[in-house]
Amino acid sequence: MAHSPASLSQKVIVIGLDGATFDLIHPWVHAGHLPNIARLMQDGYHAPLRSTLQPVTSAAWASFMTGVNQGKHGLYDFIQRQDDSYDIKVTTGNQIKFPTIFEIASAAQKRVISINMPYTYPARKVNGVMASGPFAPQLSEDAVYPQSLLSEIKSLIPDYFIFPEFDAQHSEPLADYLQKLLREIEQREQLCLHYLETREWDLFSVVFMATDEVQHAYWHLMEAQHPQYGNAILQIYQRVDEAIGQIIATLEKIPGEKTIFVVSDHGGGALRWVLNLNRWLADEGLLAFQSGSKGIITRVRGKTLQTLSAIYKQFIPPTLRARIRAQLGNRKFTQIKGSLETQLLAAPIDWQHTQVYALGAGGNLFINLKGREPQGIVPEGTDYESLREQVIKRLYTLKDPETGQAIIKRVYRREEIYNGKYLPNAPDLIIEWMDYTTWGRGRYDSHAPLFEAQNHLEFSTIPLTGTHRPYGILIMYGDTVVSDSNSLARPPHIIDIAPTILGLLNIPIPDTIDGQALTPVLCHQIQQQFTRLTSAPEKRKHNSFSYNRDDEEKILERLRSLGYL
Repeated sequence: MAHSPASLSQKVIVIGLDGATFDLIHPWVHAGHLPNIARLMQDGYHAPLRSTLQPVTSAAWASFMTGVNQGKHGLYDFIQRQDDSYDIKVTTGNQIKFPTIFEIASAAQKRVISINMPYTYPARKVNGVMASGPFAPQLSEDAVYPQSLLSEIKSLIPDYFIFPEFDAQHSEPLADYLQKLLREIEQREQLCLHYLETREWDLFSVVFMATDEVQHAYWHLMEAQHPQYGNAILQIYQRVDEAIGQIIATLEKIPGEKTIFVVSDHGGGALRWVLNLNRWLADEGLLAFQSGSKGIITRVRGKTLQTLSAIYKQFIPPTLRARIRAQLGNRKFTQIKGSLETQLLAAPIDWQHTQVYALGAGGNLFINLKGREPQGIVPEGTDYESLREQVIKRLYTLKDPETGQAIIKRVYRREEIYNGKYLPNAPDLIIEWMDYTTWGRGRYDSHAPLFEAQNHLEFSTIPLTGTHRPYGILIMYGDTVVSDSNSLARPPHIIDIAPTILGLLNIPIPDTIDGQALTPVLCHQIQQQFTRLTSAPEKRKHNSFSYNRDDEEKILERLRSLGYL
């Protein structure tokens, strides 16, 4: 793509590589393994991209799409507590309360195409097309806009799937899963090229999830130089690099000036330990599990269900499992399975004697606050602040069980990192891990160990041996980008991408957006068209959509399989 003086007519392309990290990309670029990414880096701008806290897919892509912190868009995690209950519910794109770049661009009469972006389910009306990403239960009318897109995708790619399922019963589960990841990339590439060539567009976005999915399952094999699967992560990165090459080749045939963004929502790296935070809180006397016969029954039931679940997945042949499912019917089977797994994870927590609890992925702690939680016991004001201070001090005493080294870098009060209308929905305390080789989990589980080492040989779910890191990647390339720029005042943050995209599209940037447009890496002429809008953007329209029971259980199962719950 030749560089030329920029004009006001711009096209913007976003290529998302979920979980991609320069820790892998830099050495592989130098070794010649990723020629297309190398070209973009060499002739464009690149830098580590700071993610959200926590660096999880839900919060990070929501912040990417809106350009605001979680306190303004309202999405903190994959799950949240239901109102007036301690039960959890899966979050959807409806939890994003701030308009996204797709909606702002559509309102400005820009033509939009979005493929596989996380947390765009249910699909919203845009001036163009939208195919939802991995938190859609399946390809359905709710997952696409317009609805005619459903038949178009099925006709083009009959086996199109949203999420690659890990088959624990396969004779070679890792080999089977790797082939599914490669097919997933092929499908996204095919759909991407189809719409690049057949639709008019100003803003085009496609996200490849396989870079994250492969790191979760195969990281330990890369480190061990496994003879069969040691190159699985490289293989996926190379296949994505090929797809990027095809996208670039197609873009070069399309007239007009273009800017390409290659971004990841967070980085990736090895996982050594999962810290079960509710177990720690119980050990510290801050959370109480039920005592007496009810608590014992619940704990025994949990252990029994856990054992039965492992036996079923490990020893019942796939053919027999398929027959059982067929006999019950998919709906009934899913309901029974969901009920059992809910009981497996159910906590015999004595809420009337619990001051603090953890929920979700990463390291989020909530005070059992009077007036907010249904059985809250901690008063607002001095007691609340004193308890937060006490918990922070105790958390800093946590050490790696093998090395004895500190595992927590910092614990934040929510108001230290978030602001906005939805701050009251935020965790009260947020843990930033020292190097993220330890990852916190807020499972309601009375029989979990404090530190859980990952079992690399257990295939009852996806083997979780890699996890997230706080820095993803940013690569910018095209007619507007100054390749030798080192003039950013601070490292780029994921919330900086949305205002940069809006400015490139010649759309005024709302003052309510937190991110700062990355104008120093753009040529002077294009910088002049970046303007701020003093009035707030139109409010995001409320959508009353919610998952049905079967679909919500399907998403919960995906989150459990990835180790998030």
